Amino acid sequence: MAEILQKTLQKRWDLQRPFVFFSHPNERLVHHYWQEDEQLVRGSVNDTSGFFFAPFRMEEDLVFIPDQHHRTFDRPEAKTLPEHLDLPPEGKAYTPYIKGIEQAIEQIHKGHFKKVVLSRSIDLATKTENPLTLFLAMLSYFPKAMVYLWHHPEMGTWLGASPEQFLKVKGDQLQTMALAGTLPRSDQPQWSTKEMEEQALVVEDILNVLTKEFPKNTVIPSPVYNKTAGNLVHLCTDITVTAATIDVDRISRALHPTPAVGGVPSGKAVEYILKNEGYDRAYYSGFFGPTTKQDTHLFVNLRCLKWTAETTTLYLGGGITAKSRPEAEWEETQRKASVLFNLCEGNL
Repeated sequence: MAEILQKTLQKRWDLQRPFVFFSHPNERLVHHYWQEDEQLVRGSVNDTSGFFFAPFRMEEDLVFIPDQHHRTFDRPEAKTLPEHLDLPPEGKAYTPYIKGIEQAIEQIHKGHFKKVVLSRSIDLATKTENPLTLFLAMLSYFPKAMVYLWHHPEMGTWLGASPEQFLKVKGDQLQTMALAGTLPRSDQPQWSTKEMEEQALVVEDILNVLTKEFPKNTVIPSPVYNKTAGNLVHLCTDITVTAATIDVDRISRALHPTPAVGGVPSGKAVEYILKNEGYDRAYYSGFFGPTTKQDTHLFVNLRCLKWTAETTTLYLGGGITAKSRPEAEWEETQRKASVLFNLCEGNL
């Protein structure tokens, strides 16, 4: 079956028409949607069946690949990541990123916002003939993530392995999560006050959004727990809503960007990001996933990269609060990049 998946991947790549391959967390199947034409299809998540791909800066209508053509395959067997992974070279990115963190902390102390997520990108010389082998490796090394490979002639090629659910809706149940704080994977991670407070800010902000849309007693957060994602572990709170009517498009626009990728309060944090980050996030920290009239499975676009024949661009970021230490924040982004960096360099 793995051979059939590889042949189908190669066929779709050779045709260069819009397609997506994806596999849900802990799922044994790989799903495949494709188009027979090169049209850029747009629509709303409320009334469309397909795989959506939304940017950080929300658009009125979102791009999607319809599920009219749909096939499934067995997911490759899971592999264990090595304990030691090389980190990306420091390069010229270190100093500006550190300065950016220091400036953000100053703004936090001045009361402009409580948290802001600062990100950066890493450009690598592409070493793979196509992105297919990277996608297959992601399927194996990230069995608990939402793994995808998206291609559209007008939008380019993106891959990712996201640990963060954005919205899951089925019947009268809505689920989202507050994910923040990052440490190397461990059975007993030692969370600092900074990380616990950061995660609490994310929970509070998401609850504030949801309780404006639904009665407070229907919005239920879980206890905080540790969520493993590849070589990392995060603090996570699942949040569930029960409601007779759920407007998925409205809720997704109210929540996006979540404080896990934007900040608190969202408006001021995002305004700061757009003015100071110095590059276009594009689809990094947007959201993606399949939706039908019966159910919705959307994820935040984290641990992702954009692939071209010349350059492979990795995207990574971290939440900055009043208690952030710039050097520690830099190291966190390096760890977040490590698995994809090693895959792109052919070390895994």
